[in-house]
Amino acid sequence: MKKEGHFFDIGNWSFWMILSIILFLTLPYFKNGFFEEKKIAEWLRLFEKHEIAEETVPEEEDKLQHTYWNWVDFEGKYHSIKFSFSEDAPEKCAMNRVSSPAGDEIYGMMYNHDKVYLANLIRQMKTEIRAKNLDYIGALEYVCSSIQFIPYTLILDSQGIEYPENSGRYLKCPCMTSFGYFRDDCGTGSRRGDGCCNDVNPFGVYSPFEFAYKKAGDCDTRALLAFTLLKEMGFDVAVMVSNQEGHSVLGVSLPSSRNGDRSLSRSHIGKPYYLWELTSSDWRLGMRVKGNDWYAALE
Repeated sequence: MKKEGHFFDIGNWSFWMILSIILFLTLPYFKNGFFEEKKIAEWLRLFEKHEIAEETVPEEEDKLQHTYWNWVDFEGKYHSIKFSFSEDAPEKCAMNRVSSPAGDEIYGMMYNHDKVYLANLIRQMKTEIRAKNLDYIGALEYVCSSIQFIPYTLILDSQGIEYPENSGRYLKCPCMTSFGYFRDDCGTGSRRGDGCCNDVNPFGVYSPFEFAYKKAGDCDTRALLAFTLLKEMGFDVAVMVSNQEGHSVLGVSLPSSRNGDRSLSRSHIGKPYYLWELTSSDWRLGMRVKGNDWYAALE
């Protein structure tokens, strides 16, 4: 009788073992790809469904104010949005800032207060993102490039800035700092990036609306505005702070499980955020940022 061939004879067994090993080694790549698609789908769902805070813009035209949000993006394309807000918004947002506590709590209080006054800008930006059919990174760059385009303005509280560091000597503008000389110029028209605003209390930070209105802000002001705009569009973002560097940046949760060479930090619960420096138009998401003590002050 002819012997039946066995499925797992030595030759076949070797073949299936090798194939199994290959599949095992490549499984993480299939898993990562699937996971990324799920996260992209989740972001798209949040982007479309996320409820933007109710607008506070009054119906009466004579009680409206308007300002322009103009910028050139990373590809050299010009954008301009004329957005509306109630005439008392600048005063109300300034009063809320002054009454906010010092420390990390100030970020959450200003975000929750100001998002309603930025609703018109947020809706228009979201409409443009849809119209341009931008993907996840494209939408992020659209928003963040508008903030990075605005020249840097140093924002100081009533104490001023310590210089030299650890000297106990505090200065107000005009002043020399460890990162350059700053004029006593808090105007909105300066394009030199060396302007300075004194006596902004507490904590030396403008609120998100104040930055959009005044076109003046430094690191934490910028990170907070970016957080407000993106959070209200459904992005998973954070305000990241380094006490070691005395600095704030934007944190972005990416729909990818691969770090590559991006600058990465984690929240206190281990959630990964990719860091984005917003103080000039030269920076991009994930470029290396100094500091090893970054934490999420608002997420």
